[in-house]
Formats: sequence, C-alpha cells, structure tokens
Amino acid sequence: MVKSFEDKIFSMQLDEISDIVETKYGYHILLVVDRKKETRPLEEVRPELERQMKQAKEGDAYRAFLAKLKQEAGFKTLPW
Repeated sequence: MVKSFEDKIFSMQLDEISDIVETKYGYHILLVVDRKKETRPLEEVRPELERQMKQAKEGDAYRAFLAKLKQEAGFKTLPW
C-alpha cells in the first residue's frame, strides 16, 4: 500500500470521508466503511503457511537445478 494512502486511511474513523489524498497513482477520496482484525490463530493458518513455504523451497530448488544444468551445458542467451 502506498505510504500516504496508508497513513490517511488508518488515521480515519468509521464512516469518515477524507480530504483529497495524492499518491503516485492519482488523487483519491477515501471512505472507511468497516474495519476487521487481520490476525488469525497460528493453528488456523499453519497449513497455508506450510504450503507456501514448501512451494517457495521447491521453486528455489528448481531454479538452482536449472541454473546448474545451464552452466554445465554452456548455455548462453543470444542477443536479438
């Protein structure tokens, strides 16, 4: 989230309309309609976190293996 947008939105009350907020994406008028807690118990998110970590490790291993194969084969990208 853009800093100026974040600063403004989190300083506002429910049902409050902001002044004009300028970001690198343009001008905005904000209205806070609801607030929700973003925290969940660890046991609830553990399976999701484990899946994400496994996917990240598999991706890293795949990229390392591919880089090793390219190096061993003398692979070079030609400029077009």
